[in-house]
Amino acid sequence: MLVARACARVACVWLVLVLVARGSWRVARARACVPAQVRRFHTAGIVAGLRELDALAKRAEACKGDATRKVFARFASAGGSWARAVRCMATLDALAALANVSSQAGYSRPVIVSDSSDSSDGSDGSPAAASSDGADGVVLELQQAKHPCLILPPGAEAIPNDISLGGRDASSGGPAPRLLLLTGPNMGGKSTLLRQTCLLAIMAQVGCFVPAEHAALSPIDRVFTRLGASDRILAGQSTFFVELSEAATVLRHATHR
Repeated sequence: MLVARACARVACVWLVLVLVARGSWRVARARACVPAQVRRFHTAGIVAGLRELDALAKRAEACKGDATRKVFARFASAGGSWARAVRCMATLDALAALANVSSQAGYSRPVIVSDSSDSSDGSDGSPAAASSDGADGVVLELQQAKHPCLILPPGAEAIPNDISLGGRDASSGGPAPRLLLLTGPNMGGKSTLLRQTCLLAIMAQVGCFVPAEHAALSPIDRVFTRLGASDRILAGQSTFFVELSEAATVLRHATHR
């Protein structure tokens, strides 16, 4: 019984194969079923086959790389066609997105009016912008406008807002104010109204409908905003200093539009 157990243990740990066949066997190191090195014997044919397999693997990698280079070269040779196709697809994607948004309920087509700085009146063949009461100045009129990114729970309705800046005053006939001072408590919607006005102006100029019953505006060349209150203590700038600096930057780079 003891002899059988000893033989089984030896057979599990070491596998010794001794073959002598005209010196055609070579020794190679390998791992046994236990963490110990053993000697493995390979014939000359196996060694040659392993070398041939390794050479074929390297050749396959080289052929794969060469085929990839040929595909890329063929793709690059038609780069102009691919670029035109990509531009067309991007244009179609943008137009489809604008059409999808514009088809939603509550969206209307904005009216772009001209101001006194516009020299194009249609005499040179270019389409003239529509005129309105604010033809001699910048104007921004939004009636029953809503934030385009507002997501409400089922059954809830957003409160629309009206914005009227520039143009002519309906009561006096003179120029209407171009400045709106809005005050209110925290979480009262001041920043939301600012974002809403800016987003609708941008959407109107890219050719998209806007979520409003009526929208009319003259071309706007840039949008400046500053929201929130923050300081730069490490730079020695208080919250009030930062607010004044950002407001000064807006006034310094603002144009008549």
